[in-house]
Amino acid sequence: MKQLLLCSGPHDAPYGDSGWFRLDMDPETKPDLIAKIPPIPEEVRSMAPWEGIALIHGIEHFYFWEARQLIQELRPLLAADGILILEQPDISVCAAHMNIPAFRDGIYGDSAKPTAEYAHRYGYTPATLVNMVRDGGFSRIVYGMPLFHNVVRDFRLEAQP
Repeated sequence: MKQLLLCSGPHDAPYGDSGWFRLDMDPETKPDLIAKIPPIPEEVRSMAPWEGIALIHGIEHFYFWEARQLIQELRPLLAADGILILEQPDISVCAAHMNIPAFRDGIYGDSAKPTAEYAHRYGYTPATLVNMVRDGGFSRIVYGMPLFHNVVRDFRLEAQP
């Protein structure tokens, strides 16, 4: 199965070395491809179709218009029965619990990594992200509990064309 992990982070991150083609802009994470997105690099486009594309705690690191562009670029790269997986903080839950550091990090980014790349540039609720994904050409969208990070703070979307 051909799978793409965007904003992959280090090898010990979710999905790590489990056969995913890993893309990240940080060379220290040792991805398969070092690139800043969007746009999606030609090397990744040429490897399509992908059965799975995941962005685990990545979409919030883009400005809204960049995230919208990214979602639109990913749709044609998926196989007909492929799946897009997104996990991210729920901004409304984070805002309600700002006095707790993990929730504050859900708004602003990881305070243990004080660089611009780790800052959050936009926050989503399930409804706002579902709308963006639907507008990006996905019709089957399922909301669920995250498999990684904070199960109280975060949410997961799985989307298919």
